[in-house]
Amino acid sequence: MLNNPILVLGSKPESILPRVKFQKIYAANGAAELSNFYKKTNTNLKLICVAGTKSIDNLDEVRSRIINSNPDKLIVRFNESKYSKELQDKCIIETINYNDQWNFQKKFFYNPNFSLLIGEFSYKENLKKKIKKLIKFFLKKKFQGVSTGFFAILLALDENPESEIVVSGIGMSGGGHFYKDSRDQGFNYDSRAAVDRYLISKLKNEYKLRIFSVDEDFVRVSKTRLFNNNLKV
Repeated sequence: MLNNPILVLGSKPESILPRVKFQKIYAANGAAELSNFYKKTNTNLKLICVAGTKSIDNLDEVRSRIINSNPDKLIVRFNESKYSKELQDKCIIETINYNDQWNFQKKFFYNPNFSLLIGEFSYKENLKKKIKKLIKFFLKKKFQGVSTGFFAILLALDENPESEIVVSGIGMSGGGHFYKDSRDQGFNYDSRAAVDRYLISKLKNEYKLRIFSVDEDFVRVSKTRLFNNNLKV
C-alpha cells in the first residue's frame, strides 16, 4: 500500500485512472476534467491545476476545463494570465515566472544547470533554432525546461514530501489529448516529450523512488514503478 498517495493527471488519450481515494490531485492543463471521477465520491478532495500562460489565454478547451473543475488552486507558468481576475473569483492563483520556475526545477536533477540546458536542447528542432534559443536564454533567461505534466509531478513531489506520487495520463512519447485541442493539428508533442525523456533520466533517485505510474510506457522510459489498481476511462 502506498504512503498517503497523491495523484498527478495528464491528458494522454485513453487515460487509465487508479482506483484509490486520493485526498489531493495535481492536474496539467485540460486534464483537470478527469478530477470529476474522484470528486463524485470525495467532496474533500483538493485539486491543484497547473497550466502555461498560453494554454490558459489561447485555448478555450483548456481554460474551460480548468474553470469547470472548480480547482482549489491554479498555478500558472511563465507569465500572468489575462484571465487572472476572472479566475481569482474561483480559486487561488499563483504565477511562477520563467526564472522562478527554472530555479524550482533545478532542485530535482543531478548536475541541474547542465542537465536542464542539455535537456532544453533535446527539443527537436533544427540547429539554427537551437542557436537562437541559446541566445534567448542568456539574454532573457526564458527556457521552459520540463513539460507542464512533468512540472506538475515535480510540484507534487515538492509539496508533499511524505507522499508517494501516482501518475496517470502523462506520456513521454508525444501524442495528443483525450479532448480536442486546437494544438493537436500540426503540433509536434514529441518535441517537448524529448526534453522530458532526457530530464527524467537525470531525476535524483530520492524523487524517482516516490513515483509510480499506471502507464507501462512511462514506467519504461522513466525507470519508475508500475501501479496496477486501475480503471480505464
